[in-house]
Amino acid sequence: MRYICYFFFLLSINWALAQGNNQPNGTKVDYKAKNISEQLDVIYASYGDRQMKLNLFLPKGEGPFPGIALIHGGGWMKGSKEKFTNHGRAFADKGYVVAVVGYRLSTEAKFPAAIHDCKAAVRWLRANAAKFKLDSKRIAAVGGSAGGYLASLLSTSSQVNVLEGSVGNLEYSSAVQASVNWAGPVNNYERFTAENAPKPSQAPLLFFGGTVQQFPEVYKLGSPNTHIDQNTPPQFLVDSEFDAPPTRYTTMKRKLTDLGIPFEYVNIKGGKHGCWNRNPWFKQYIEKTDNFLKKHLK
Repeated sequence: MRYICYFFFLLSINWALAQGNNQPNGTKVDYKAKNISEQLDVIYASYGDRQMKLNLFLPKGEGPFPGIALIHGGGWMKGSKEKFTNHGRAFADKGYVVAVVGYRLSTEAKFPAAIHDCKAAVRWLRANAAKFKLDSKRIAAVGGSAGGYLASLLSTSSQVNVLEGSVGNLEYSSAVQASVNWAGPVNNYERFTAENAPKPSQAPLLFFGGTVQQFPEVYKLGSPNTHIDQNTPPQFLVDSEFDAPPTRYTTMKRKLTDLGIPFEYVNIKGGKHGCWNRNPWFKQYIEKTDNFLKKHLK
């Protein structure tokens, strides 16, 4: 059973890394926003001379609006916030203050750097809520692939101080009120515990700094499922028909059910990993996510 779990995790990571070079069938998205404004490369935190930036997409109107911290994928080792420009515009058109978060990739800094950055971005949103007409009590984390993993970890670890980091509006909370995971792994620890397992893919080795045999506690700390408790907010878990593995959320769904935490699971017909970046699936991901958030960001 352990070998099977490991195999599925490798498939998931390989799909994530292929996202940029092996796009799903479909057509390119060029979303035309209707009534929003944009602020690009806004600094939300700094590590010495290293400035962390996000792109803001703002709805027009009086507000206050719910917010989204939107997190790109790329196997933790590539990708950029610009990958989710279309998504940021689409969500802003639906009435969300959207921060598309740039975070340190594993080629620059190992775990937990990326989750430190995402939490700092949420705290920045709260610190600037009045300026951007944001309701700081209604913020969701949304991400795809590696970004979906970070959204899940962000949402389950609000009580885990070691994952908070040490910079960026520390007087504010990084807790989110809902999470949306588009095909991101959620149980890295269990998927790597097979003895004499096949050689791991490069992505988790770079992200966690080694194998699970070397750093079992790091992998456990970095697994969203580890931290699920009564403080975990509602979860929207999304797969697509031809993605792998289709069982990635099994343990998470069981834990959420046992604790009575609301969640929804959707499998998008005809899609492959990363299909949220392509038509016709782009619209489905935006609309299904919006429908979920409308229920839970009240």
